[in-house]
Formats: sequence, structure tokens, C-alpha cells
Amino acid sequence: MKTSIVITAYNVEQYIAKSIISAMQEGVGEIIIVEDKSTDNTLNVIKEIIENSKRDIDINLIINKENIGAGLSRRV
Repeated sequence: MKTSIVITAYNVEQYIAKSIISAMQEGVGEIIIVEDKSTDNTLNVIKEIIENSKRDIDINLIINKENIGAGLSRRV
């Protein structure tokens, strides 16, 4: 069974790498990252991880056009 995980991200550049790497190590089949219009370097950190990741895990990045909050971001 393929498991998916959704990670919402807003101004978490210090923590997002650890979260994504942890999800990858858990053996999930898909990671969906919803970037909620961060004002720090979060998006660049996410993009770097995606570019350098092994492609045995699907990583999908969704970028919100405006900050809508964690609850609504999970519904995207």
C-alpha cells in the first residue's frame, strides 16, 4: 500500500529539511508539500531538497499564491 503525507510549510526554513528527510526515511510513497507563501527561505530549501532527492519517492510541491493558513493549505 502506497502511503502519502502532506507537509504544510510557512516560514519554517530552519525545520523543513528535517521534516522532509524524516518523511523520506519513513518509506512513504508520496510527499506533498504545500508551501503557503513563506516570506523566508523556505521555498528555496524545499526546491533544493527536491532537486537533490532520489526519485524513488514522488515529491510534489504546491505553491499557494497567497497565505491561507495551515488548515486550508491541507485541503488544497
